[in-house]
Order: sequence, then C-alpha cells, then structure tokens
Amino acid sequence: MLAPLLLLALCGAPADFPHAYAQTKAFTRGLPQKVRIAPDGTVFFLESGPRSATLSLNALDPGNGKSRELVTPAQLLGGTREHISVEEQARRERMRQTEQGFTEYALSRDGSEVLLPLSGKVFVLERKSGAIRRVYVGDDAAIDPQLSPDGTRVAYVRSNDLFVADVASGKELRLTTGGSDDLTHGLAEFIAQEELGRAHGFWWSPDGKTLAFEEADSRAVEHFTISDPSKPAQPGNHFAYPRAGKANAKLRIGLVPAVGGAVAWLSWDEKWPYLSEVLWPEGAAAPTLEVRSRDQRDLAYLRSKNGVLAAYFTEHDDAWIDPTDCPRGVEACGPVVTPEGAIVRIAEMADGHALQVVGASGKATRITPAGFHVSSLLAADAENAYVLGGLDPLDEPVWQVPLHGFAPGAAECGGLCVAKRLTPGIGEHTPYFTPGASLFADSFTDATHRPKVSLRRLDGTVMGADLPVQAEKPPFSPNAEFAQVEAKGHTFQVVLLRPHDFDKRKRYPVIDSVYGGPTANVVVRSEASLLLDQWYADHGFIVVRIDNRGTPRRGRAWAKALVGDFGDIPLDDQIDALHALGKRYRELDTSRIGVSGWSFGGYLSALAVLKRPDVFKCAVAGAPVVDWTDYDTAYTERYLRTPQSNPDGYAKSSLLTYAAKLERPMLLVHGTADDNVYFFNSLKLLDVLFHNAQVVDFLPLVGQTHILSDPDYRERLYRRTARYFSAHLGAPKR
Repeated sequence: MLAPLLLLALCGAPADFPHAYAQTKAFTRGLPQKVRIAPDGTVFFLESGPRSATLSLNALDPGNGKSRELVTPAQLLGGTREHISVEEQARRERMRQTEQGFTEYALSRDGSEVLLPLSGKVFVLERKSGAIRRVYVGDDAAIDPQLSPDGTRVAYVRSNDLFVADVASGKELRLTTGGSDDLTHGLAEFIAQEELGRAHGFWWSPDGKTLAFEEADSRAVEHFTISDPSKPAQPGNHFAYPRAGKANAKLRIGLVPAVGGAVAWLSWDEKWPYLSEVLWPEGAAAPTLEVRSRDQRDLAYLRSKNGVLAAYFTEHDDAWIDPTDCPRGVEACGPVVTPEGAIVRIAEMADGHALQVVGASGKATRITPAGFHVSSLLAADAENAYVLGGLDPLDEPVWQVPLHGFAPGAAECGGLCVAKRLTPGIGEHTPYFTPGASLFADSFTDATHRPKVSLRRLDGTVMGADLPVQAEKPPFSPNAEFAQVEAKGHTFQVVLLRPHDFDKRKRYPVIDSVYGGPTANVVVRSEASLLLDQWYADHGFIVVRIDNRGTPRRGRAWAKALVGDFGDIPLDDQIDALHALGKRYRELDTSRIGVSGWSFGGYLSALAVLKRPDVFKCAVAGAPVVDWTDYDTAYTERYLRTPQSNPDGYAKSSLLTYAAKLERPMLLVHGTADDNVYFFNSLKLLDVLFHNAQVVDFLPLVGQTHILSDPDYRERLYRRTARYFSAHLGAPKR
C-alpha cells in the first residue's frame, strides 16, 4: 500500500497545498481590507503580508497611484506582544475576525486624524504632522473605541462602562457607572453581534455632543463556561448564552452628554426585544431604533417624542424578516438615513428583497421593481442608493439606484434601464463605500482569478489606480463548471469541481460540499472559496456544491421554504439534486457519495449519514449543532420558532433523533473553545452514539473556536479530511 502523501501526489493533488492554503488564509492575506476614503481623496486600507496575520495601515494617492505603509503595529507596541482581552476576542469571534494588529481604524469626519486601536490601547495619527499620540484609556483594555465626528474625543468601553477621553489632553471621563459582566454599558450583546449584524453598543450623535449607549442586562440569561480541558488548573471563561426558548438579555438605551452628566433612559415596549439598528438623523435629539419581535416576523422603527419611544413604521412577514446581510469583509451595510431624515432600507416583499424609502411620516415607497433582487444596501445619499443585487443570483454587481424611483415602464426591463451598473465582471464583489466620498473601492474575484481591488467614481468610471495586492498566487485555478439542474419542480444552482487530470472514461466518487442553511450560499464565483474543494477533487473525486431551498439570493419563496423544520427540505433537496446530476453526468459515481461541511454544513453532513445512509457513504461533520434547543434564540427561533411552540419541528431537526441509526463512517470534528456552537453539542451526540453501541471517529480540536483560526490546525484537518474520503470512498473506476 502506498504511503498516503505519495498516493495523494500521484492523484495530482499538490502535497504542499494545504500548508500554503492555511498559512495564506485561502490566498487572501495580502489583500487590501477595510478601505476608507478621506475627503481629500486619500485612500486608506489595512493590509498584511501574504503569510502574515498582522495588519498595518496603508494609504494610496489616487492621483499618482502610489501607496505607502503609514504605520505598523510593531512601531506602536515598542517590542511588546499584542494583548487581546477575553472580551475583545469574543467580539472578534462574532465578526469572524482572525487577523491581528490594526483590525479596526477610523477617520475623523474631515479626514485629518486616524484612530488606531491596538492591544487594548488607543492611538491617534495626525495626518498633517505624521505624529502619533497615545490616548490614555485607563489600566483596563479599551473595547470598541470610536472617534467623535470632529475627531477631538474618543469614546470606548472598559470595565463594562462607557468612557470618553480628550485626544489632545488625554483627560479621561467616565460617563456611566454600575457596569458589570452581566450589566454592560456600551457593548452589543451576543445576539446583536452574532445574529443581527450589529457590532456596536454605543453611538455618537451627529453633532458630537451626546452619546447613546446600550445597557444589556444578562442576569437572567443562562451562562456557560468554556475551559481548556488540557489545562485543568486554568480557570474558565464565562459567557451569557441565550438558548432557544429561554431568556434573552434585556435592553434599554441611555443618552448621556459627552461632557458627562445624568443619563436619560429610553425604554420601549417588550414586544420588541431585539435591537438591530441604531440610526441618528442630523439635528435629532435622539436616535431612531430598528427593533424586532422575538419571532422576527415583525419589525418597527421607533423614535423618541418627549422621551417616549413609539413606532412610526412597522413591517410584517409571515415567515421572518431577514437581518442585515453584508458582503464578507464589509462592516456597515444596513439602513441609511438621508439628510432629509428618510430611511433607505431593504424591505421584505412578496417577490423578494426590494429597496424601499421610509419617509419621516412613516410612508414607505418601493424603489426597485419586481425581479430586481437587492442583497445588500451599501450606501445612500440624497439622490441615489448603492446596492448589490440584480437579476442573476450568480451575478450581483454594484448598482446605482435613483431614489426618486423608476420611470413608468421600467418594470419591463427589470429596472435595468434605470438603475446603472457600476462594476463589470460576473463574480463576487466586495465594495467599500465611505459616507460623503466621491470614490468607492471594489474588490472583485471570479472562479479562476484572485481578487483585484479597483477604485471607481460614483458613476462607475475607473480612477486608473488599483490598490496593491500582495497576496500569493495559488498554484492552480479551480476546474469549475457552473450549472443548473431540475429536480421535482425545482431548479438548483450547482458547481462541479473535477480533477485537473480528469479522465472522462472513469467514474469518480463524489463529495457533496455543503452548507445548506439560511444566510449563505456555496455556489459562488469566487476562487478563494473553491480552491480547497478543488484540492480535494484532485485526489480523485468530483466535488459538488448545491444551493438548496432555504439559501439566499433566490427570492422569498425559495429562502423561506424551510420555516419550522431543518430536518427535511435541505437534505431532500441535496439528494434530489445529486440524483439529477448523476443522470446528467456519467462520470459521477452516485453509489459512492461522501458529504462534508462546517457549522450548519456540519449539521447537514451528520444528518445525511444518520438519516439517509442509502445515499451517503461517509461524512466529515465539523462543529455541528446537534440539538437545536442548544443553539441561540434569535437564529433558531427565527426559523424553527420556540421549542415550546414547535416541539415536532425541533425533534425532526435534531441529530439525536436519528443517532441510534448510524451505520456509515463519520468523522466528527469540534473545537473545544467554540463559543458559538458549543463543544457540548458533539459530546451529546457522542454520548447517544456510545449508548447505542455506535462507532464514530472523533477529532476534538483543543483550544480552537468556531472559526478555527490556527493555520496548523486547519492544515492538518484538510489532510485528515482528504485521507478520510480516500479511505471510505475509494478511487476512480473505469
């Protein structure tokens, strides 16, 4: 028998690829991130080396196209190591942030100063002189520092209370008192960060005179402890985690003068426990709040009148109202307040997501016509909105949409005769807009090219200077075929990845690379997304990706088909599409199908071998939710309602319901420090399997979280996965 690595090399898979892929973070390290544009046109961005996780601050002059590194973390740390507190690490986990160094920065409104948080400290770069000033923020690490609009002060949270410091003098002022681990002032609670797309817990007023902050009371929320089982003498970390059907944090908003003073509290009806957005119109004494009901079928905008928050606009959907959806790497893409006080937003319509304007009176006007799907709202001004979307789920460029609406007859062309496409290319766009700037940056990739970051004017014309890309070039491009298949009245988007040495005379075992849950697609025209599956394919497989019902970008009926039940539609759709592919492509040996995924994909992979061993011969299931009563309130109840109101749906969706029937090989993988899908999920599954005399391969990843940030762990997991499928699915056959 050939040694495993030699066998893989003979199959055409580069043996050193997993190391390079892990160290370069899918060949994306070295790409410009978090691009922001100052009023004078200077383009700022964060970037690391191709195999470095440490981000530095860079700037580009679009006039001459020259870029330079402005400041590195090492220059500010003076030889000391970066320290990331437990609280900050948890915030980064929610934002899927695995980099170090300058992971955040901010420009003052006039662009004269740059805020640089680092290692719990706060620094401010004065652009004119180049001087860097450290702002004293106390002995505890500052969390989520934010500049005032004029750049003279910085607010932040430490010791669970809100503080403000003067940039010039360094004088610090405490704005709130009484904060504790379970009663925080100025921090977004777990649900807001993980499930609602809201990372911040305090906000400056437009005039810089007042701060609004969230008080989150988690004393009634269930608490979990994460400890390192390999270090039993080390104390654990405690987190408030609201499981489905149980208590959430209780919220209220406080208003406090930036110079200190009494807090004015804003409360609202308990019908709206979720705070998803905070919008502060120019000239308003208090912000407008976007809130949601617990079942997330209702949404409202609340504004204060004489200190009382009341709804002036509401929205209802019989299934649920989707949270804000930002392109990966884009921090802000939610509703936008225009100078006139109107709210530009994405609305739930019978035919899908549309652009809508809600006036100050609460009257709503639909802007985009039927057929034009809006995925993300990127920016808006008095005249136009800038969105990702279009007519094709695999082609979602940046569009400029006039806010005065479409002309009569525009529906006949899907709105494309009025909306202006600003970015070319069929693939994945990551746009960066800065409020008030006359430029935006667009990072574009397709299935066979690494990202290119171009600068464009707001009319879409190219500035001529691209941002520098230091990322390594992958050793190969995906051999991808995008297709559609029909099955049982549904049309499924699919992508097939064949080996580079594909032989049409052979029949290949199949790996179904799945996610399958709400909020994410796996059929994407993105080189970085497809490279690892291509490497698996080069071991002698055909890797298939399928977007089943319940995934986004396909309209309301498609996305909301799985309401009340995760256990049937996603798996049935995967099987129906696989069978349809097997009939179309002879090279797919559908008698030998393996399945692999992470998070919801890990759940679906485990469900596949437990429930349908007649179709799936083995699985690699990473970080699966085992019993949905153990996952968080906002996500789970959005789709399944509560365990109390839908016990049958929870039972049908639970892996424990089918665990006794395991008859296929399964590699179960889970990080012991996962604070999203907790490690005990896999332990519960292992316990039921053991009590039923079932055998499973278990791989605990000690100290790793849900996003598996350690590149060495990732590399070894990739190799282990390839060996697992080779062992249980075999080689291609004639």
